[in-house]
Amino acid sequence: MDRKMKRSVVRVLLLAVGLALLGGCATTGQSKSGDLSEALTQGKEAVAVGKKQVEMMLTSLDALVTAQGDLKAPFSKFNDQLKQLVKMQEDLKKRSGEVQAKKEEYLKQWQEQMANIKDPEIKTKIESRRQEVAKDYADLGQAAQKARAPFDLFLQYLQDIKQYLNFDLTPSGIEAVKPVAEKAKKEGTAVSEAIGNIMKELDTLSKKMASSTGEAPKK
Repeated sequence: MDRKMKRSVVRVLLLAVGLALLGGCATTGQSKSGDLSEALTQGKEAVAVGKKQVEMMLTSLDALVTAQGDLKAPFSKFNDQLKQLVKMQEDLKKRSGEVQAKKEEYLKQWQEQMANIKDPEIKTKIESRRQEVAKDYADLGQAAQKARAPFDLFLQYLQDIKQYLNFDLTPSGIEAVKPVAEKAKKEGTAVSEAIGNIMKELDTLSKKMASSTGEAPKK
């Protein structure tokens, strides 16, 4: 084998090694990737539960403002769903923090492993892949940000309705809160749509991370 061909073969082998590192940057990187993939899966499950909770909240709100006769039962169910919504919000914050921490740890490990690679072509490919992953997380962050404002309004309107009806659970009280209920429905619908977008981003990310670790993505 002549020298030129040898150099070509070596470069191909180096490129193959570098591409293998893209999925997880050696054993430690693969472990970090697996941790992050698991956090994403758990986050996706929590978001799916959250979307369902928002829809159940909207259903209970509609049942309350259209109720006839005894108002205690629909108001009680409304309050129960509101408690679950607040609990869901806390759970999503926790999951979001876990994903963020795993992401930072994973990308930091990736950056450190890159320093050990000397071949410029491989280094360029790995950096390109790292930037792609970072962008995917940025997109996820933007999707989550779009859900925050309508969710805060949604929750505030619901709490205002609860406080008012605590003192005036009567047909006239229901009439009084209907305008606020309409605002809550509008924001709740916006929240549901925004959560749907978050689920899409999480699904995309979890599939990519599962692919990098060799795991089958969970549905």
